[in-house]
Amino acid sequence: MEFTAGQNSELLLGTIKGDTSIKVNKLAKFEEGVSGSLSFWANVEIGENTIIAAQTVVDGPTKIGTNCMIGGQVGIVGHITIADWFKIAAQPGKGNSVTKENEVVQGSPAFNIGDFKHTSVIYKKLPELEKKIDEMQKTVDSLNNSLTTRL
Repeated sequence: MEFTAGQNSELLLGTIKGDTSIKVNKLAKFEEGVSGSLSFWANVEIGENTIIAAQTVVDGPTKIGTNCMIGGQVGIVGHITIADWFKIAAQPGKGNSVTKENEVVQGSPAFNIGDFKHTSVIYKKLPELEKKIDEMQKTVDSLNNSLTTRL
């Protein structure tokens, strides 16, 4: 059986902001949502031209601005507001309001994507950095021993 989002909205006495012609072929719990399924949100306002991918959970009351892009498997919790043009990459969680428009976040918990990319580069280099720190510690220990013997 297949319905449009608009037909489901009418049946449930709710409203849809956006494309009401999207096909829905399954009702799902949040954690079971797949492409073509409809999961229910309570007290969630979604702005015009906002795109939300599958398996995303939004806990209400929450207000999501216009022209936002929210990736799949994202968790948005707490009674929060998200600014217009906000972008969140797949799989992060967001538990606080966003007031800065045009922000892009990634990670868990979600944070600025530029910082996320920088952190990812550092993370990949951790084994190398650990070796360098160990070498530096040995040098410091050696210098301390050298100074102690001279005194």
